[in-house]
Amino acid sequence: MIDYWEAIGRLACDGELAKGLMGILPKAKPFPWVETIRDGYKTFGIDIPLDLYSKVQNYLEPHLSEQWMSVNSAGELIWACSYPGVRKFLLGAGETLRVMEPKIPSVSTGYFIALGVVICDPGFRHALKANDARSARHMSRLSMPQQAHLCALIDHKPFNRLLQGFEFPWEAGCGDDSIVQKRHLYSPGLNAPPAAAKPKTAAAGG
Repeated sequence: MIDYWEAIGRLACDGELAKGLMGILPKAKPFPWVETIRDGYKTFGIDIPLDLYSKVQNYLEPHLSEQWMSVNSAGELIWACSYPGVRKFLLGAGETLRVMEPKIPSVSTGYFIALGVVICDPGFRHALKANDARSARHMSRLSMPQQAHLCALIDHKPFNRLLQGFEFPWEAGCGDDSIVQKRHLYSPGLNAPPAAAKPKTAAAGG
């Protein structure tokens, strides 16, 4: 998911980049769920038009450091942007990041990736605030000004108000987080809406 986190970080910092992405996506509305059979089990998936994957990849890859975006990351981004709150966040976060203190003199790929994780994962935000060893290890790869800037985001009220729109439901799936959540289930075969199929055995879980 590193390409996804980097994309989220770059989109949050660059309103024009985010605006261009919204221009190639359909209106913000839920994609239909479809039923299929996988390994003999009934399962459900979100039906995203195939051409959207390549459109998102072609649009964002030139802006990513390695210029690669997986189909999975493109799909996660397309699905996330079907939520109006996510779009509002991505289109509005740039100005908040520019004016907040402390300022950062320069950014790096690592900064964009870490920003993406801070945005996506409330568990990581809590761990970062608590100076958890794993989050501290990841942050140590960044410059001190970048670390200070990202840590300040945790308590920055305007950013957190805007961020509420990004917290869309993941159900029991693995999501795009960095930290495993309680009752974590790996997503293949479990990507069903609440009223749809349930996993048949515990072996399907992670």
